[in-house]
Amino acid sequence: MIDFSGRDEHAREVMEHYAQRYGNPFIVSLSQSSASVATPAQATELAEFFWWMLDQSIADSEDGKLYDVNAPFWVERLMTIISGYLNTLGFDQEWDSVCDQA
Repeated sequence: MIDFSGRDEHAREVMEHYAQRYGNPFIVSLSQSSASVATPAQATELAEFFWWMLDQSIADSEDGKLYDVNAPFWVERLMTIISGYLNTLGFDQEWDSVCDQA
């Protein structure tokens, strides 16, 4: 599971907000710390979600509709959390591949 301990609890809340909007039950479960990435396809799915979330947070900021005034900070923090999580699981290739396409 993704580690959202300590000061990263708010990052989890921001991720869950965007995961709910994204509408993918697996991504929602990841944001609620009730699922883990186990396959390359799931790793790719999480990486794609991250870039979608980044785009959405930028659009929300431009529209003055941010979920939270600090959402840009937390989305940036989520980049570190998610990439580190995937790297730890051995899915750094999937992360890099999606990043190259973003």
